[in-house]
Order: sequence, then structure tokens, then C-alpha cells
Amino acid sequence: MKHTYNKQKTQAVWDYDIATANFSNPWVMRWYLSRRINWADWKGLRKKDIKEHLEHLDISHGMKKLLAKAVHAIN
Repeated sequence: MKHTYNKQKTQAVWDYDIATANFSNPWVMRWYLSRRINWADWKGLRKKDIKEHLEHLDISHGMKKLLAKAVHAIN
């Protein structure tokens, strides 16, 4: 099944073809979100995805704290 992320153009993921990536696989989703966040490439990322995978993202502790407060404040 295609995900909206399959269609997005991003400079944070220049070395992979994400057009066929399986975003229903949690590892793929977490890698993708971590990569985009670490490169400060926020456009098009869904808050729902960040909230769901935040605990497992490979991002700095400070960024996790900031995002935790942000996603919980939104809901």
C-alpha cells in the first residue's frame, strides 16, 4: 500500500529511493522519521506518525523532549 511519504521529495533522503519504501514496517517508518527530523526536514511529516514512533526514534534526547511536549499539547 502506498503511503503519502512515498510521494514526498526530500533532501534528507537523497541516497534511497523512497517511492517503493514500505512505511507499514515500523523500522522503515522510524528510520525515515529520524532521518527527516535530524536533517530538520519537517515539511509533510505527520504529527500522528511522530507521536506513535517518538519513543523509538534515533534523535537527540532534547529533541525527543521537545517533540513529546509539542505532540501532547496539540491533542
